[in-house]
Amino acid sequence: MTNNLFQNFISKRVAVILLIVLVALISHSYNAFHFPYYEADEGTYMSQAWSVVSMGKLAPHTYSYDHAPAGWILIALWSKLTMGFSTFGFSINSGRALMILIHIASSLLLYSIAKRLTKSEVVGLVSALLFSLSPLAIHDQRRVLLDNIMVFWVLFSLFLAIGEGRKLRHFMLSAVAFGIAILTKEPAIFFLPGFLYIVFKNSQLNIRRFAVFQWFAIVLAIVSVYFLYALLKNEFFQSGTFLGGDAPHVSFVETMKYQLSRDGGFFLSPDSDFRSNLKFWLGREYGDPIIIVMGILSLFIVSVLSFFYGRLRVAALLSWLYILYLIRGGNVIGFYILPLLPFLALNVAICVKAILIYFERWNSKRFGVAAVLLFLSPFLVYYATHTDIYTKDQTSGQIAAVEWMHENIRENAVVLIDNYAFIELNSVPGNFYYYWKAERDPEIKANILKGDWRNVDYLLATPQMTSDIADADLELTKNAYMNSSSVKRFEDFGWYVEIRSVN
Repeated sequence: MTNNLFQNFISKRVAVILLIVLVALISHSYNAFHFPYYEADEGTYMSQAWSVVSMGKLAPHTYSYDHAPAGWILIALWSKLTMGFSTFGFSINSGRALMILIHIASSLLLYSIAKRLTKSEVVGLVSALLFSLSPLAIHDQRRVLLDNIMVFWVLFSLFLAIGEGRKLRHFMLSAVAFGIAILTKEPAIFFLPGFLYIVFKNSQLNIRRFAVFQWFAIVLAIVSVYFLYALLKNEFFQSGTFLGGDAPHVSFVETMKYQLSRDGGFFLSPDSDFRSNLKFWLGREYGDPIIIVMGILSLFIVSVLSFFYGRLRVAALLSWLYILYLIRGGNVIGFYILPLLPFLALNVAICVKAILIYFERWNSKRFGVAAVLLFLSPFLVYYATHTDIYTKDQTSGQIAAVEWMHENIRENAVVLIDNYAFIELNSVPGNFYYYWKAERDPEIKANILKGDWRNVDYLLATPQMTSDIADADLELTKNAYMNSSSVKRFEDFGWYVEIRSVN
């Protein structure tokens, strides 16, 4: 009898895990190489991974410390494991294949975290499925973004830190994972207070203080490697200062000052970065108003419940900490929402379990199931009808534009490009430069282009380039664009690529 119960339990667990893996795999891999369009940031991280492999450098040109490098070092290792950047066709596809695996792993981690927090298979399953099926999540989780890699390391760190019988070795490994999360993308540091609380509450009483101190010390030691790298390169302090010397060079401190100074406006202001992106997150085209609205409502409910059930504080605390990051008044970009999505899904799943428990107490399981279906019906309807992510092709035109340039651009032409095409275009003779680097990197702007737009021959233009020309101080690129004419244009479902010849 006992063996049968155990076998049934194991078989159910395996079935749930297989369901999560299949849903995550199918939803994220189907049409992943065609939608969404290849983003410039994807090309940047792929080009930096290519540089690690082929040049032994953190960036193909000057590394400016705009992000810590752990994310693209992982991509570089993936490319070595999969025999190069062209194994899956276009180079960005290689990174997207890695993102699919990372999402599957993140979904399983979220399932395990939810189970450990609530002792409920239902909470684990619902949170993992919502995390995998959200159109907003799929739109950006397919992309080669540091945020996706950071989410994996944060969830892995959390998985190691919670649960019964946690020992020092668990907290040590959790600290290593969290340190890597920060070195993947710096906003992970906003989760730090929550993790200190989690380590404190999950450690045994006799080692509690030591566990917290050890966890924090390991995180600090790992993150300090980034500072040490800049110091050894004599690129930590600004040029022209006592510690920075007189020789011109990039500066870690200078970059951090710039990053921290990027003002996004007060989050309630109509023209703030947060409000602008909130419209996108709530929009029907590629957003997900259901998980945002229901997730925030569930967060308030879970926050109240956490006063009575301490284990729920993890879901509420980590959610509020990242929301604090989003509304801090700094620069916010659309995909910054990604680290919040697993925790919103977790809060919704906890509310599902709370509904079931409420009706079980009244011996009304059928009404409980009906109430849960009613609660989840907005998700079911919206996700079933939001199919563009599985049918649209936004990348074929981008690939065709690169192929056209291979055949038609003269040798040694100077071209400013959207960075999605960096690896492909740098495999042929020519001088191809990401337009942001052409504006910000003295090695390119001063030494190669001589600060003159007339030294540019072609532009590989996209809506991202034209948007940046309008919104940012890109004088060289703007002048080249204004003094150019269209040679060839490719378009797929609203995302065009245009080759322009500079007159």
